[in-house]
Amino acid sequence: MNLTVNTHDGFSHIMEYDHPVTAETVIRDFPEPIRYEILSCRIDHFTTALDEMINNDCTLDLLDLRDSSANMTYQASLTLLYLKAVHDVLGKDIRVTVANSLSKGLFTTIHTGGLSEDTAEKIQADMQRIVNANLPIHRTTMNRRALMRKLKDNNNPKMKKLVENAADLDSADLCRIDDEEGFFYHIMVPSTGYLKWFEVRRYKNGFLLRFPHSSQPQSPWICTP
Repeated sequence: MNLTVNTHDGFSHIMEYDHPVTAETVIRDFPEPIRYEILSCRIDHFTTALDEMINNDCTLDLLDLRDSSANMTYQASLTLLYLKAVHDVLGKDIRVTVANSLSKGLFTTIHTGGLSEDTAEKIQADMQRIVNANLPIHRTTMNRRALMRKLKDNNNPKMKKLVENAADLDSADLCRIDDEEGFFYHIMVPSTGYLKWFEVRRYKNGFLLRFPHSSQPQSPWICTP
């Protein structure tokens, strides 16, 4: 099996394997230094996760935060990590709203009282603990019928209504870190150890989940306060 492997920085190598491999294995075997953390990949121009098995000859593009799809992979994975930490710190029943991305990060609202900068520090510390533990991020792709059934069982009417209104949605991924799960429409990194760069801070009436800008993929401080 011959793989033509390309990186964002212009390196390209043909790599040979006599058995199926994942992109994670290819990254470890790649003969050139890889400048930034690879978050997802494209197999023959089809974007997929790093833990998907590669069985045939193909072109494999390795994607870091400078790629828009890999950037969304990081944001989605970081969001699940953030939700896990919020529920660890404040309780499983706490409701969290994650808004659209701002220039400074993701604005979130935690629907409970008594929140402070100290709360942000505790959430960030728990996120770091989970990153250090390198917990797997499990993905289960569910078709529309199974998705609706799961949402009904979980008593999630808001999400159920969104799915009902999205007539062209055929499937979604149920993603899980330990006991925290949620539905996402973006590819996830294989484990929490990939999520090295983030910051949680109090912002207006909520919390800001910050992550690197694509122009500086490994700098947590690129978003100015």
